[in-house]
Amino acid sequence: HHQKRIHWPNRNAMELLRTKQNTNPIYVVQVAASREPLSIKIVHDIIKVDYPLTMKFEDGWYKYYISAFTSFSTAKELAIKIGIKGAFIATYRNGIRVKP
Repeated sequence: HHQKRIHWPNRNAMELLRTKQNTNPIYVVQVAASREPLSIKIVHDIIKVDYPLTMKFEDGWYKYYISAFTSFSTAKELAIKIGIKGAFIATYRNGIRVKP
């Protein structure tokens, strides 16, 4: 199966997300971070996960996520299920990363 490169939602999608969500946080499972951009395919091959991946450049890091869950417990379950050492859940509110 071929992998399409998935980008963090564009501005319109973010606006939509913002209006739709109000202040509801979304949860993402961060599976990898790199100083150099990696292709989504490489990340897929490394982590062997069939979920759609998203990449976001933040604080000098290219961060790779499985996103976006509206429920923390769903995100947590997935993080456990994929079994990637160091995978963790990040919380975003209105497209901005917040402390859980």
